[in-house]
Amino acid sequence: MITTAIQPTQTPQPVRFTVQDYHRLVDLGFLGEDDHIEMIRGELIQMAARGTAHDACITRLLRVLLPSIGEKATLQCQSPITIASDGEPEPDFAIVQNREDDHASAHPTAYAVWCDRPADGRAAPCPCPHFSLIDFYNASSPAMVQAQPQRLSFDEFIQWLPESSECRYELHRGVVVEMPKPRGKHSEVAGLISGKLFIEIERLQLPYFIPKECIIRSAGGESGYEPDVVVLERGALSNEPRWERESVITSGQSVRLVVEVVSQNWQDDYLHKLADYQALGIAEYWVVDYAALGGRIYIGNPKRPTLSVYRLMEDGEYEVQLFRDDEIVRSGVFPELAIAAKELLNPGA
Repeated sequence: MITTAIQPTQTPQPVRFTVQDYHRLVDLGFLGEDDHIEMIRGELIQMAARGTAHDACITRLLRVLLPSIGEKATLQCQSPITIASDGEPEPDFAIVQNREDDHASAHPTAYAVWCDRPADGRAAPCPCPHFSLIDFYNASSPAMVQAQPQRLSFDEFIQWLPESSECRYELHRGVVVEMPKPRGKHSEVAGLISGKLFIEIERLQLPYFIPKECIIRSAGGESGYEPDVVVLERGALSNEPRWERESVITSGQSVRLVVEVVSQNWQDDYLHKLADYQALGIAEYWVVDYAALGGRIYIGNPKRPTLSVYRLMEDGEYEVQLFRDDEIVRSGVFPELAIAAKELLNPGA
């Protein structure tokens, strides 16, 4: 049995928002004027508070810029500029082209920004050939405060979640992570396992079903996962208040089995999801590592394609068994299932 954990060597990449996504979060009320959020290269960044020296620089520059610009352009102070599809910073100053509506209908884009002199501050590059934004560092402190990605609650994540997309999305510790839809062998393995389990459910007339879509909320609400395969207990769904409206599962008692097919970020499956599924009290968890990507402490050395079955014990902890090659997979949820590991790990071989 494997009980030792390892430190991850890779971390999941946060999803990159578009300007449209950002505006939608504002419209839904998740972000307000007091949040001090900017979108930089698709990430929502919490900006540090300004200091007195910072404000003094703004005041001094305002005295210089206003007379110099006159009627030739419009001077904006700490207002958004839309850059491409993944950026909407709020520089301390931006000199933009004049418009009759003073940009009331939309924020200026990069090509509406105008300047005929270099900026004495931190300049942000842009496609416009004559472009300069002035964005001062907070000089009140010798050390810069590192900007942190904006984290979402589970409820905010569910409301933001696109109804249709080429990707799946999960919430990992408050960060939205893009999960590519299963393709190729990943898709084949997940589909085969789903089919085998469906046949067993029908053969034994078990009160279970396999939903097409399902999001499992972690016990603390910091994460939300969409497994490759999940087996739910039909009778328990009456205690799931969010199931009918959002296909969200909040109780481990509703879940009989979760299956994750390992992808490049194998630490998610062997570490984070394992811990969260155990904490939620999910009876059984399969990690299907057909490409032998997992750490050696999980699948052995030399690495070989492995199906790991984690079963919840009476003390609330998982116990694991590893299955490879011709070994028959042993499941507590499906005790009569008789299938060799290689049939699931290498379909069609």
